[in-house]
Amino acid sequence: MTLSHAKRILDAKYQKADLKTVCQSQTELTVEQKGQLEALLRKHEPLFDGQLGRWQGQEVKLELMEGAKPYHSRAYNIPRCHTDTKSRGGTPRQNRCTEEGQSL
Repeated sequence: MTLSHAKRILDAKYQKADLKTVCQSQTELTVEQKGQLEALLRKHEPLFDGQLGRWQGQEVKLELMEGAKPYHSRAYNIPRCHTDTKSRGGTPRQNRCTEEGQSL
């Protein structure tokens, strides 16, 4: 059974972003817009250092609308063929797919 719709999920790459390269690669932007984007990204450069962390900002309080009802949906499992993908710096798990993306 071939799963033609399944795509390989790549391992997470946690490395510092090269902000200049990112901005210059945005071909749909003008030179001025690229400069503005780079200035904005540099203003928030610590967010792109490649490290995971915890929120260090001010505590956030969310106010719900009166009469709002919580919504819960069923959790979906990660397809077995993607379980070797690292998530949030985790360790890889056993790969259960063939090269063609079939589950074993």
